[in-house]
Amino acid sequence: KYRFDIPTAGALTLVLQTLALPLSFAEGTSWLKLSGGTHVRWSPIYHYLKDGWLPLLNKLGFRIEMSLQKAGFFPGGGGEVIVKVLPHQGLKSYRCIDRGKLASIRGLSGVANLADEIATRQKHQALKRLYGVCRDSKIQTLHLTSHGKGTFILLKANFTAGGNACFTALGAPGKPAEKVADEAVQELLRFLETDGCVDRFLADQLLLPLSVIEGRSAFRTSAVTGHLLTNAQVIRQFLPARIKMDGQEGAPGLIEIQGHALPAMR
Repeated sequence: KYRFDIPTAGALTLVLQTLALPLSFAEGTSWLKLSGGTHVRWSPIYHYLKDGWLPLLNKLGFRIEMSLQKAGFFPGGGGEVIVKVLPHQGLKSYRCIDRGKLASIRGLSGVANLADEIATRQKHQALKRLYGVCRDSKIQTLHLTSHGKGTFILLKANFTAGGNACFTALGAPGKPAEKVADEAVQELLRFLETDGCVDRFLADQLLLPLSVIEGRSAFRTSAVTGHLLTNAQVIRQFLPARIKMDGQEGAPGLIEIQGHALPAMR
C-alpha cells in the first residue's frame, strides 16, 4: 500500500501512470492512494485515463483498476484517486492500423460546485455540432465531489474495427460552457480528418507498455508529436525495444514497436 500526496493541483494522473507499469510486474497486488490535481491542464485528466488509457492497458494484459473519490481542479487540487494494480496476466502486443468506420460517440460533461446547467450547456453544444457527424452520439452529465470549482467535457469516438480516440477540454473562470465543448469537438473533428487509430496523446503513452511486451505492435496515430519522439528516444536508452516511426512531426504516422519482455518476465 502506497500513498502519494501532491499539496498543489499538480497532476496525480502523471504519478499514477509512472507507478502503474512497474507495479504491474510486482509479485502481488498493490494499492495506491493519490491526492492532487485530477482535472488540470497539460496532463491527461482522470476521465481520459479511465475511458481512454485504462481500457486499452487492460486489453493488453495489465490489470489496473481506479476510482475517483474527489475531483481536484486548479488551483486548489485536493482530488483523490484510489488505484488497485494486480500482477499482469497474458500480456499481448497491439495492432490497429485500420480503424474502420465511425460507429458512435460517447461523452461525459461534468461540473463540481457549479450549476448543473453548465454541464447541460456543454453537452448540448457538443451534441449540436456532432449530430451531423454521427447520429449515435450520447453525452452523460456528472456532478463531481470536489473542494473546488471546475468543469470538463470528454468525447470518445468508437470505430467498427477498433481504434482509441478521446478528447477533453476544461473550463476556466470567464470561459463560456459552449467554448469548452467547442474545444473538445474541434479536436475530435481534426482526428476524424486523419487515418489515425489512436489519438496523439495516447500514442506517446503507449510506447513504454508496448516496449516491454514481447512481439511486434503497430498502430496509426493522428499526429506524430514532440512527446512521441522524445519518449521513443528515452526508451531507446534503457530498453532493447526497436521503435520505428513512418511520418513527419505534426502529421499522421505509423508507429511500429518490436517489444522485448523484461528479464523478470521470462
